[in-house]
Amino acid sequence: MKGTYQKKLNKIFYILAISFILIVTIFSSLFNYTYINQNNNKNLRNSLISKDSTIKNSLSLILSSTSVINETGIAREWANVYPSKKDYYYLLQLYKEICKYGNQLNTVYYQVSVTLNDQESLIVNNEGTFSKSDFFKKTFSNFTQKMWDDTLLYFADNKAPLIFPIYVNNKLDSLYYISIDFGKKYKPVFIYDIPITSIIGENENFFIFNKEGILANSDKEDEKADLAIYKKIQKENLNNVETIEEFDSLRQFIYVFKLGNFPFSIAYKYNKATPSFLFLFVFIFILSSFAIAIILLFHNISNKLYQPIKNTVAKLACSINDNNDIDEFEIFHKNINTLNNMNKELEKAIFEKNMLKNQKYFRDLIFGFPFKNCPLNEDQLLSNYCVANLELSASANDYEGNDWYIQLQKNNIYLYIQSQTLFRDCYAINTGSKTIVIIFQCNNNEDIQALLNPIFDEIDNSCTIYISASKIRKNISQIAKSYKEVQYLADYKYTISENTIITNELITINKKDSFFFPLALENKFIYSIVSKQTNALAIFDELVDDNLIKKNLSSDTRRNFIYSLIGTMIRVFQELKTTPKELIGRNLDYPFLYSNWADKKTLFIIRNNFKDIIESISQINEEYNDEDKLINNMKNYIYENYNDDIMLIDIAQYCNISTAYCSTLFKKLSNTNFKEFLNKYRIEKACELISNNPNIKTKELSSQVGFNSSNSFIRAFKKELNMTPKNYAEFIKE
Repeated sequence: MKGTYQKKLNKIFYILAISFILIVTIFSSLFNYTYINQNNNKNLRNSLISKDSTIKNSLSLILSSTSVINETGIAREWANVYPSKKDYYYLLQLYKEICKYGNQLNTVYYQVSVTLNDQESLIVNNEGTFSKSDFFKKTFSNFTQKMWDDTLLYFADNKAPLIFPIYVNNKLDSLYYISIDFGKKYKPVFIYDIPITSIIGENENFFIFNKEGILANSDKEDEKADLAIYKKIQKENLNNVETIEEFDSLRQFIYVFKLGNFPFSIAYKYNKATPSFLFLFVFIFILSSFAIAIILLFHNISNKLYQPIKNTVAKLACSINDNNDIDEFEIFHKNINTLNNMNKELEKAIFEKNMLKNQKYFRDLIFGFPFKNCPLNEDQLLSNYCVANLELSASANDYEGNDWYIQLQKNNIYLYIQSQTLFRDCYAINTGSKTIVIIFQCNNNEDIQALLNPIFDEIDNSCTIYISASKIRKNISQIAKSYKEVQYLADYKYTISENTIITNELITINKKDSFFFPLALENKFIYSIVSKQTNALAIFDELVDDNLIKKNLSSDTRRNFIYSLIGTMIRVFQELKTTPKELIGRNLDYPFLYSNWADKKTLFIIRNNFKDIIESISQINEEYNDEDKLINNMKNYIYENYNDDIMLIDIAQYCNISTAYCSTLFKKLSNTNFKEFLNKYRIEKACELISNNPNIKTKELSSQVGFNSSNSFIRAFKKELNMTPKNYAEFIKE
């Protein structure tokens, strides 16, 4: 079996191998070239060290002649008496001194001439005394009248020595080195004629320079190239260096050092070396062997990398003939749908997990639990937030008690919240079967109205929604406080006209003309009905007396109060999980009650409906069977002894039944086991104790409700309420 991908892989690795070989060849060539040049450079440097010493010694001997002559003072005395006739005496003495010193320097050939800085004085050297016109003739010397004019002009402003190069066939032949001594009107001038071979040697490639520029080139034809090198030397600040300094140009090695005691520097130029034929042969042989080894290595790596793919393809395409070429990725593509489906399922699971995590975080947030691993950034934490509470109830008789219908309306609200783009952060949290809490960022009341008002249009006419909104508070830590506020505002839902957002400002405005039927009182009334308490109708009569008899309510407020009583009646059936037909034997005409709210008979009908409900509940529960009595006895035993270390066997013995039967009854009682039922009741009692005394110690609290240790109490409390006793106490204090 041969694969198209395998062929491509081999091709790629062959290209990589060749590229790698080329890179190694280039770098090794550069390395060897550098090594050869460095080795050659080392030899040149050693040679130049010796040459540097020779040059400095030679120049030192040449310049010492000036010192000897100056020490005699003859040159200065000549300058002082010139142009009197006495100068012939001093010229003769100078001639003797020059000849005497020159005889001592026979190892270095040069000629020194002495004259004064004018056009008329004579010139004296070891060959005799001459007039300047004779001395400047071509037959006598290479020094010209123009050079002398330039010399006088130069020394008018400078004291540093001057140099003139002499070229023969564009090759530097000699140097005229000119220095001047101190004097009054006339100053002694020393002219050294130095053959270049005396100090530097033959067949050398160089140029002499100072800070002002190049003074002499070994070859006039190299002036342009030498100028480029000189500019680079200037950048490297290698003027008048005391030691040999190496300067690497593109094709040459440049060595710079000072010319002895002369105020000039010299730059030697040497071409870079090239490798020999033998070296090239050995080098190519080694590279060829290396190239073969690299190609074999990369071929082996290619096969190793392809082996897992080959094994996988062999399993996926076991029926393919080994002689046929196959496209490996076509085989993979055939299986990609399964992998994609698995990936989508995984992404969906991760998304749902994150959604549940966020849902839990925001649920904890509104209840004031301490939040950990906060998913919000700093800007979100410090933003302005508003909390809104949405409560739904079925207003049509056909949907009474149908939780699915309420859930359908809630889904519409969720979809609306998810579609919002105006609000940067907006979260809908399910807090009950009929309630939703919305937390959103906003800056003013207009933002609140813009988000919440459209929700009224999302709800079907057969359903009623009440929306209460908190004040805008800065910092996300204030959300729990805002949630308490909207719960309080929700008690006024029946006092406000429909499709109106309940706010603190609205309650303040309507306070003078509003009825009193808070949520806590409504819950008490409903509980008294479903628990068959005898004061249920008394609570109803008291509500009517407080709101309709003692107060002179407006027409709208009276209607809202009647609506709230009708809504309470609907909630009673929802709490009992039944319908009017099943409980009292007839359907209730809610539309009639809503439309005839102003009729005095409506209030009488509502009271009779509550009375029928209470009587039906009492009639159904008049006689308990034995099992119900046992369950009541079990509950009463727990209620009376929850603060003791009681066990299931204690209850079984108290009720004179087996522990197995006792456990079965608990399953019917609460769809849970004895331990969970007991702990839940103990936590309820603990919450009551905390409400009465928020500062109670945890250890004392756990003992009072029957736990053996505070740790087990804290674990049970947190499992039940998702917060610690301490957190609950802080929540109560707020």
